[in-house]
Amino acid sequence: MKPQIIFIISFNLLLYSSCNIIFSKDSGFYPKEFELILSSLEEYSKIYYTLDGSDPTNSPTSKEYAEPILIKDRTEEPNYLSDCEEVLNSQLSICLNMNYTKPNFLVDKGMIVRAVLKTETGFDKIYDKTYFITTRGLAQYQRFNVISIVTNPENLIDPKIGIYVTGSEFIPNKNNICINSCNYIKKGKEWERESHISIFEKGNLIIDENVGIRIKGASTRNYPQKSFNIYFRNKYGKNKIKTDFLFPENYDINGKTINIYDSFSLKAVSYTTSIRDKFSNKLIQNRKNLSTPTDMKSSALFLNGEFWGMYFINEKLDEKFFQSHYNIPKEDIIFMKNYKMESGTDGDLQNIINFMTLYSNKDLSDEKNYKEVCDVIDIDSLIEHYAAGIYIGTVDWPNLNFGMWKNNGTKIENNIYSDGKWRFLTFDLDFSIIYDYEHMITEDEGYKYNKFESIKNFAFYPPTSLFMALLKNSNFRQKFSSIYEEYANNVMIMDNVEPILEEYFVEMPDLISSSFARWNGNSNASKIEKIQNAKNNFLSKILPQIRKFFKNRSKATLEQLNQFLKEFE
Repeated sequence: MKPQIIFIISFNLLLYSSCNIIFSKDSGFYPKEFELILSSLEEYSKIYYTLDGSDPTNSPTSKEYAEPILIKDRTEEPNYLSDCEEVLNSQLSICLNMNYTKPNFLVDKGMIVRAVLKTETGFDKIYDKTYFITTRGLAQYQRFNVISIVTNPENLIDPKIGIYVTGSEFIPNKNNICINSCNYIKKGKEWERESHISIFEKGNLIIDENVGIRIKGASTRNYPQKSFNIYFRNKYGKNKIKTDFLFPENYDINGKTINIYDSFSLKAVSYTTSIRDKFSNKLIQNRKNLSTPTDMKSSALFLNGEFWGMYFINEKLDEKFFQSHYNIPKEDIIFMKNYKMESGTDGDLQNIINFMTLYSNKDLSDEKNYKEVCDVIDIDSLIEHYAAGIYIGTVDWPNLNFGMWKNNGTKIENNIYSDGKWRFLTFDLDFSIIYDYEHMITEDEGYKYNKFESIKNFAFYPPTSLFMALLKNSNFRQKFSSIYEEYANNVMIMDNVEPILEEYFVEMPDLISSSFARWNGNSNASKIEKIQNAKNNFLSKILPQIRKFFKNRSKATLEQLNQFLKEFE
């Protein structure tokens, strides 16, 4: 029997009204199963809905609403998106050469309802709700920040338009590699897909908006657990949102709160790497001469209702980041990451590379030459960038995972960051703090890692070639030594490290262990065994290794510093 059109409704029902469709309960966490009632104030209308994330206007699973919908814990239902895995020479593989297999258990699942009103003039807007019933395993997520992304499944896994798979243009080859033909490698607005995002803080709905999503990253795009960029746009709904939730400690150079965003990123947290990015970034984020993202927020991601793992909510690093942090018009920002212009022209890129190359080959002990470098590049920023990267032992750096930016417009009064000098951006510190894939030392002795020796291998090309040339200047050498000793004696000290470690011990073990179990499909162990093994390893090995690194790093690296600088005297 079809529900009657309701013309008089209670105040509580109005709270969850989404324009032309009224949901009897809003997205959220609920202690027990319930029946969801959908209704409308529109005459001569029908409501259609789906429960699998598909478009209710055309999906074969779409149903006309005729009776209340039972909202329940769907964990015992078969996996759908979580069944995707690496498949040799397939257009539907979600990675290549990663030896990834799908979970051997049923992943945790919330319940999503997508509903649309059909009137005499056609279909209206689609509305999305996400529900978590906490009678069993889903209760744990109420302690965390939870993100629910809902999108048509074909936006993710269709060979032609799916952004998460190799796709129809992938040509199988003997090496089973993807250069530019895979869907998940492709960038730009053409590869952005309309979605809905709901964000919960300890069970409370904080953000509920239509957005665009894209795959994020460089080499990590080939990982099975991929990262995302999230975009607010007028064509989806709002072109920006105001919220203190995303980055509550975000301030500009004048101490004013930054709480308006038109985008942000979700960084997939692999078990042994990304936690180091957050840890290192937390220690250096308040250095005034170092541009870094704001502290990352841990969260659990559900994709079309299925648990997708642990993610960090990150600021998106683009010209708007520099606009909001440094009060410089975004149209005046020039920004480069890894020798690619994110904002500006290829000519701007070539100019700074040519400049650094030229002065790398000059005698910078000559004060005239040294001053000419200081007129173009903010030396304090360069020093901070290299001091931080060397101290924490970032392996896939310095001529990779670095950025440079400057104001290309008029200098702004009382704004030192608008002086037109190039400054450094420090980011992507995953392979730091004892994570040494150069296999030079053991993890337990990671604090001995001599990054000073390692960077010599990168001295053939800027910016490291310029850094090495600058060390021949006694003034620069003294400034670098002073800042490095400050890192050792004031910044990377245990008084600053222990509170972060304590946060990790309390906040992360359950979520990161569940995430690792979700993506460690190669093991035949049960879900419970995978989670427990991961948790034990995190608490008894990974975190103690991080503590040991910082406890012993100062003495070891200061000795390396003194030995290194003698070569330039």
